[in-house]
Order: sequence, then structure tokens, then C-alpha cells
Amino acid sequence: ITPNAKQQPSSLSSSSSPSDAHVSALLKQHADTRHQLHQISTERTQLLNMVSEMQNQLTILTHDRDSSMVQRNSSAKKSKRYKGQVKTLQEEMQSASRLVQEVQIITALKEEEVNDLQTLVKSKDDAHHVELA
Repeated sequence: ITPNAKQQPSSLSSSSSPSDAHVSALLKQHADTRHQLHQISTERTQLLNMVSEMQNQLTILTHDRDSSMVQRNSSAKKSKRYKGQVKTLQEEMQSASRLVQEVQIITALKEEEVNDLQTLVKSKDDAHHVELA
């Protein structure tokens, strides 16, 4: 008990002194209060640590989210570019296919012309051989 605690409150008369039981109860109440304050302080520290850890996790998750968004945007741009390239290649393939078909038609016509010319040459050769005989 501190020296100031020995002073009696003004509500008590100077002739009466607190009983030992009363002082003991006050000391026990004081000890209980100190214990409760210590528990509260410990719980506060634990809660502050939890909040700090949650803030760290939030920072990490925010960074991960931002990184994922950058990756997603990059992937979307690449996908769009690739889709454009695929479309261009498909158009080029269709054009090349049409060109191949045109060449096949022209080749068939030229083969017919060659066959006709060969037939003509053969018939002239046959006619020339007949004349010589």
C-alpha cells in the first residue's frame, strides 16, 4: 500500500478505521483488476498481431491480384493478336486454295490443248507417212 493509500477517505470519520477484512477485500479486488488488465493487454497485443498479419496477407493478396490482372491483360492482348493472325492465315489459305483450283483448271485446259496438239501432230505424221509410202 502506498503512503497515499493510508489516508482515509473524507467520508470515513477519523475515529473509524477500515477493518482488515475490508482492506483484504480491496487488495484482492485490486489484484483481480490488475490480473484482468494484464489479460486485456495480452489479448490486445494478440489482436494487434493478428491485424498486422492480416494486413500483410492483404498486401500479398493485393500484389498477387494485381500480377494476375497484368498477366490476364497481357494474355488477352496476345489472344486477340493470335486470333487476328489466325484469321489472316485462314484468308490466305482460302486465297491460296482458290489459286490452286484456278491452276488445276488451267492445267487441265492446257493438258487438253497438249493432247489435241499431240493428236494433230500424230495425224499429220500419219498422213505424211502415208504420202511417203
